[in-house]
Amino acid sequence: MSRRPVLVLPDTSEDTLALLDASGAMARLEARGEVRVHLGRAPDAATFAARVADADGVMLAWDFPSEAFAAAPRLRRIAFCGSGASSYVDLALAAAHGVDVTTAPGYGDRAIAEHALGLALATLRAIPAADATLRAGGWEVAHQGRELSGATVGLVGWGGIAKAFARLLEGFEATILVHTRSRAPGEREGAVTFVSLDELVARADVVSLHLASTPETAGILDARLIAAMRPEAILVNTARGALVDEAALVAALEAGRIAGAGLDVFAHEPLAAASPLRRLPNVVLTPHVAYRTRQARTRLYDRVVESLVSFDGYLSDEAG
Repeated sequence: MSRRPVLVLPDTSEDTLALLDASGAMARLEARGEVRVHLGRAPDAATFAARVADADGVMLAWDFPSEAFAAAPRLRRIAFCGSGASSYVDLALAAAHGVDVTTAPGYGDRAIAEHALGLALATLRAIPAADATLRAGGWEVAHQGRELSGATVGLVGWGGIAKAFARLLEGFEATILVHTRSRAPGEREGAVTFVSLDELVARADVVSLHLASTPETAGILDARLIAAMRPEAILVNTARGALVDEAALVAALEAGRIAGAGLDVFAHEPLAAASPLRRLPNVVLTPHVAYRTRQARTRLYDRVVESLVSFDGYLSDEAG
């Protein structure tokens, strides 16, 4: 009897398991192979390597330490629970070890776009600060918010999330500017005008980031561009913290050189307890949860599980 593939969830959570059970995805995994579950992120690389040592396939939620490849000689597929696997897996090293890495692009486009909209509205209207004041026993009505309707919104990037956000913004009759390397400044697409990055930050009331984290995009919103933003402008980031010079952003927020920021991602996660971002009243923070809706996560796990169960490249008994 041929050996069934070992499918490992090395860093999953109770709520993920509940979704997998409810959707029938766990049953599909169990029908395909022997499923091994580990709750929570491994405390160190050695522990992670031990978790995946016998794996043929891995359903990965977080980082795959480079040293774990040598510890998992049978591993042939990593199904990453997201779209930006390069931030979590050394793809070149995976290929060198004969490991195929798959992703789930587009699963959370609508969820993340809605979260970006929520951060923009919450920041423009200072909703969390008003809520906190009221819960503390106050009744402060002096704050004057600003409307998103009719505002100029600049989107940095033009992938699925940015396009979903642009569709939402059309309902606010916003002027939508987009910077992307694939389109020349001055081109138009529906309600969107493509512009240079310098023009975008100089004109936008809301600057929203929608780029993958790569060596080319690291620090793309640097101190110079932050300084070029309008004093009334806010920054929204639901993409990756590495896109922003965080120290320059904090300095601009503290000095009032920009009006605020709505951030779901940070240079280092989890956000340090001592981070100045935690104490700034003009910042709205969420803990990297823009993608976390039940609908988006169901789509995600359906695709990830399909990647593992449909794969026919697992090693045979003789190849182990």
